[in-house]
Amino acid sequence: LLIDIIEQHKLQKYDQMGRVEKAVIELNDKKVCDGTFANGLVTAPVRVIAEALGAKVGYDGKKATVNGKIIVGSQTVGGTAYAPIREIVEAAGGRVIGWVGEERRVTISK
Repeated sequence: LLIDIIEQHKLQKYDQMGRVEKAVIELNDKKVCDGTFANGLVTAPVRVIAEALGAKVGYDGKKATVNGKIIVGSQTVGGTAYAPIREIVEAAGGRVIGWVGEERRVTISK
């Protein structure tokens, strides 16, 4: 009965909601770090990604900045600021150039 209600109303199944998976971020064919993939969004440690791209990182305990630009969507987890990969990369002057969904792998460039 519950499955019928879920399918009838096109609801997400509980075990699929908020599922977090590991994502790998690569620069010049080398792994930079691991990030997370959840709800269609890859997040990564701001400092690690920005510094790999040669950018200056700032953090005031509430918001992260890259080259003076506030990184929208940054959150602190265990003392590390995480944010959407595209926000970090573009603020650092780079580009997201590839995504392999099956492997959860993002390729970035300077």
